Amino acid sequence: KKKINNYFIKILKTPSKRIEFENQYIVNKHLSRPSIIKFTNKSKFNNHFNLPNKKNILIMPNIISDNSFSTEWSLFDTPLDWFIETLYKIKKVKNVNWIIKPHPSERAYNANLNIQNVFDSIVKKKEENILIFNENCIVKDIYKFTDCVITAYGSAGYQYCSLGIPVITTADAPYSNFGFTHEPKNKVEYFNLLKKLNKIKKPTVEKINRAKLYWYSHEKVIRSKHKLVPLFDSYKNYNQSKFWELANNLNNIKN
Repeated sequence: KKKINNYFIKILKTPSKRIEFENQYIVNKHLSRPSIIKFTNKSKFNNHFNLPNKKNILIMPNIISDNSFSTEWSLFDTPLDWFIETLYKIKKVKNVNWIIKPHPSERAYNANLNIQNVFDSIVKKKEENILIFNENCIVKDIYKFTDCVITAYGSAGYQYCSLGIPVITTADAPYSNFGFTHEPKNKVEYFNLLKKLNKIKKPTVEKINRAKLYWYSHEKVIRSKHKLVPLFDSYKNYNQSKFWELANNLNNIKN
């Protein structure tokens, strides 16, 4: 526990590793440098975005074109289906604020279909309790103003639970067996849960510790380095020629 907590404290203090990872994407030039907005409390956050004084539910969609069929089970056919059906449901739920945050690396995929397109096609008129973030805007430490997170199976599941925020997942995730997220068994249970998020409780200390344990094991324990594979930015716009040049040099030295 001491090792895990020390690692967790270090993550929160390291801009390139901390929750959200936007700094990492900016450094790797996957995002243009966005404006970073800071707030001292939830009330100022809500007032800035003209949101009512209600619980804030953060919806974190996957990149639509990435890992669409990588889960063992899911309540929905694909992450896109999940997002579409969720949007139709939350339009009718007014007892909380819905904040949609597109994945920070979505731009790196250069996909014609993205979260903003889908949102605009379904939420056609301004809803006072629904907000979608622009990719050029980052709220520093947004978890401080978040009461619950919804993700299909993203890394937000263990990150936000580690911070004491309840998380709902709708598909098989690498951390599912750790038992710290809410996992509805079917769509009916999921949609009913969406109606009651104004009463959702924070995770227990045990669940928070499990989430931290997963984060630590995922980042520190199961990662392995290999002398013949260079450390390299592996996103879509990486320099393939440079990667294979480095890999070949390592191979020659080893041999």
